[in-house]
Amino acid sequence: KMVHTKELLSFTETSKEFLLLLSSTITQLKNSGISDFKNVDFSPFKSYLKDPLVLNTSLMLVLSLLCWINSLATDNFSQVDRLWSILPFVYMFTFAHTEILKVMFRYIPFFPTFYHKFSDTTLFPSETILSSRPIDCRLIVMTLLVTFWSCRLTYNFYRKGGYRSTYEDYRWVDVRKLFNPFVFQIFNLVFIALIQQILLLYICTPAYLAYLSAQSILNNELHSDGSNIKCTWTVVDTIATIGMSLTLLFEAIADQQQWNFHAKKHAFVLKSNNADKEGMQSDGSSSSIAVADGDVKRGFLTHGLFRFSRHPNFFCEISNWYFFFLFSIGALHSLYSPFAASASSQGVSLSHVLKCVLEDGLWFNWTLAGAISLNSLFLGSTWLTEKISSSKYPAYAKYQRTTSRLWPWIPGPALRD
Repeated sequence: KMVHTKELLSFTETSKEFLLLLSSTITQLKNSGISDFKNVDFSPFKSYLKDPLVLNTSLMLVLSLLCWINSLATDNFSQVDRLWSILPFVYMFTFAHTEILKVMFRYIPFFPTFYHKFSDTTLFPSETILSSRPIDCRLIVMTLLVTFWSCRLTYNFYRKGGYRSTYEDYRWVDVRKLFNPFVFQIFNLVFIALIQQILLLYICTPAYLAYLSAQSILNNELHSDGSNIKCTWTVVDTIATIGMSLTLLFEAIADQQQWNFHAKKHAFVLKSNNADKEGMQSDGSSSSIAVADGDVKRGFLTHGLFRFSRHPNFFCEISNWYFFFLFSIGALHSLYSPFAASASSQGVSLSHVLKCVLEDGLWFNWTLAGAISLNSLFLGSTWLTEKISSSKYPAYAKYQRTTSRLWPWIPGPALRD
């Protein structure tokens, strides 16, 4: 099976040229001094920054450095956690900016005037493109899905206090115990600050293939047989849209069920503490004790979606990005299938798409590594979470024996209250 790596090789070559240009500019600044900053010619950068993957990679590297520096300054290692739900939205917007601008240009009354006055045509598409060229529906749908994912996850993180300066994920405390201080700082630089940032960009790269497909259509490029490249919405795109919409919905339900449980648990602890204070006898005993039952007594949630999976929100989060990857197959189908153009006007059947996907190897492209890497990260995170839960809650071992770890499955006997 043929694996399509042309885009990755092209990006690698572009990145080398960009880094050489950046290096020469830094050397120029070093030799002439910061005072000569205004005389430095930055115009060559514009041609490279027009490639959204180069732009996003540059942003990712800068943010990795800033997160690492901030973690050293504050001794807090949740810097990337605060960006986790925001950066994919930023990357997605960069990949889909032309299609988003088309929508805004045509459907927001004041936007054309604003765009005409302030846009830089060396970086942004012309008004002719925005007003007359077709809108790529695949990129718009991908943007909407990622936007919903980002808003919901950001809100969930916010209400848990994640954006307070003192917040730090409780798991980092246990991770620190696995290393000596020096080794942990290497782990902080390589994994926490850099690899996690690379992962956040990589899970969004199916949108880069969709961007390349849209640009090929915009530039009137041709297939190998001379036919025009056209945007073809495939059955795989439909499966990706429905699948990701469902996993986003179930992830929201799981997070809400967990939020409700922790609110109930917190209220019980508060009530119990107040009862102890109010009912304290002269001998130090308590005459009024708040009574917990069910999951609150056990300390962890076993009802709702958590009856069928110990981590349904983790399962849904992993699934989101596998479904998102499927959009890359539709994009490559438009780019590489010689008969995609003839099929686009008639609609694309499942058998037609499967023929392209299996014979041309479109199912196995380099963007799949993002979803696989996220899956691996969550497996490690799940192991650590369960290790902590098992040490805190005696009944958790029985929950592990009766309930599937990630995949929703028929559960065993319910835990007794």
